[in-house]
Amino acid sequence: MVKQKQYLHEQIYEHFREKIEAGDYPVGMRLPREIDLAKTFEVSRHTVRKALDRLHTEGLVYRTKGVGTFVKSVKAGYNLSNVSSFTEIIEGQQGRPNSTVLRADLIEPTEEVSNKLALGPEEKCYLVERIRKDGEEKLCYEQAYISAEHCPDIDRRVTPKTSLFNLYENVYGLPIESGDYSLEATKPTSKVADLLDVDIDASLLFMRANIFLSDGSPLYYVKAYYVGEKYVFTVTLSR
Repeated sequence: MVKQKQYLHEQIYEHFREKIEAGDYPVGMRLPREIDLAKTFEVSRHTVRKALDRLHTEGLVYRTKGVGTFVKSVKAGYNLSNVSSFTEIIEGQQGRPNSTVLRADLIEPTEEVSNKLALGPEEKCYLVERIRKDGEEKLCYEQAYISAEHCPDIDRRVTPKTSLFNLYENVYGLPIESGDYSLEATKPTSKVADLLDVDIDASLLFMRANIFLSDGSPLYYVKAYYVGEKYVFTVTLSR
C-alpha cells in the first residue's frame, strides 16, 4: 500500500501533512490510534510513531495524554506591542477560548506578589489559577494575582468562559493603561508538565506581567507558562 521510494515513516508523515494543509483533516480532528494506523499502512507501530513524532515536532498535531493525537491550529500570535487578553487573542484567530479553573480564592500574598501589587502589610489579593485553552487544546497555565481593593468578590465571577479583562473593564469599570512584561525560555516543573500535558523536557515560554490602571496603580500581576511550540510572540519597535 505504501510506496517504497522513501522511508516508510516519511511517506506516512507526508500523507498526513498534505491532508492537514489541504484542510481535509480539520483542526481538532483526532487521528486514528497508532495500532489502527499501523494496520492501515501495513507498517509497524514504531514506524507510525516516527511519523507522528515529526508531525508533532513541526507543530501540525498536538497530543493529550491518554486521549490521542489531534490536528492543531496555527500558532497563536501574541503581539507584545499592546495589552491584550488571552480571549481577545484567540477569538481574533477564530479560536474558541476557554479555561479549566483550578482555583479562585482570596489569599495571603507572597512578598513578590505584595510588592508587584503595592499591597499593605495586612492586605490580601485574589489568586485565579487556570489552564487556558483553545477548544480542547491546552495553550497556557497561568496564575493571576488580582487587587482585592479594585476587584471585590471577583472570585465569585470566574467561570470556564470568563475573560478577566472583560470583568476589569466592563464589570468593575477599570481603565487598563499599560503593562510591564518579561519573557524567558524555561522547562516545566513536573506540576506544570502534568497540567499542560507536555513532556518534562518541553520548551515553554514563561511570562511575567504587571498591569496598571490609568492612574498608575497596579491592577494585577500574572505569571504564565505558554507551550512554546504553540505560540509566536511579536512586537513592533520604533527608533
